[in-house]
Amino acid sequence: MNNMISFPVLRFAELTFSLIPKKPYTLPSFLGSTLRGALASAMKRITCVARRRSSCADCDFRHACYYAVLFETQRPQWAELMPKMETVVHPIVIEPPLNPSHKDSNEPIIFTVRLFGRATNASPFVIEACRRLAINGLGKDRYPFELEEVRDPSQQGAILYSKDNPEYGGYPSVRTMSCEVQSPPENLPLQFLTPTRLVEDGKLLRSPTVEALVRAIVFRIRAIGYFHDAKRWDPDIEALQRATKGVKITSADTSFKRLERLSTRQQRKVPLDGFVGRITLAGETLGSLYPLFAAGQVLHIGKGTVFGLGWYKICGL
Repeated sequence: MNNMISFPVLRFAELTFSLIPKKPYTLPSFLGSTLRGALASAMKRITCVARRRSSCADCDFRHACYYAVLFETQRPQWAELMPKMETVVHPIVIEPPLNPSHKDSNEPIIFTVRLFGRATNASPFVIEACRRLAINGLGKDRYPFELEEVRDPSQQGAILYSKDNPEYGGYPSVRTMSCEVQSPPENLPLQFLTPTRLVEDGKLLRSPTVEALVRAIVFRIRAIGYFHDAKRWDPDIEALQRATKGVKITSADTSFKRLERLSTRQQRKVPLDGFVGRITLAGETLGSLYPLFAAGQVLHIGKGTVFGLGWYKICGL
């Protein structure tokens, strides 16, 4: 069976940032939550025109302000799908550096921000926010950095911003995810690079299942497409179930990674635990699901994607 599961074409753009330290720094080994917090704070200072309001949910500009669109994403009144979701998925993911240590380091911090759908128009504001977060500093000790450059990784690393030429050099190219695949492989190795938080029956999974992975990818495609790219997808559930049953995990080398972040808003530590490691998928219907797994590595899956969680790659691509 090789009838590929089809879904709407989704748009995205990528920005790769390079921050140069002004002095040696010590930061958490996982920088996803640090970068997200600093980027959101800088973005709010740039774009928010109603700071006296208690929350974005009460603001008349909540669907136009790029801070709200990216980080306090509100459910639009016209939405019909997923009625239980008061707030909707964020059209942004961060791919942090995967260095095991940032202690007394002089190494540059290189990370990627990916924007989806209409949020691709926010690129210049994200660049300016990153320039300011570098000046403001990272971590509780506010280690200072300088934004050296911003590149578009899809255009042979085309430079969009440079500290030596601080005028913004345009928007990154808008790319598309689609279900078109030339020749899907017989085996599909997946490497989970950051903790992946999938919930099943109200419980956090300590290791992946094919069913949970497919559900998470389908949810991301539907939510990102519907809320941020004007693309409604009502998948054939029976076809998905048949395809999922035909795929198995043939090998697995995963572990459960403990991780947490300090929530400034909640004034408490919030868990970011999830599984990491490598699995291999195989089965007679793998070709049907391959486009979903290819899309999932771009979208990230599970909870906490805005912090860089749920990031996996298809090995060999």
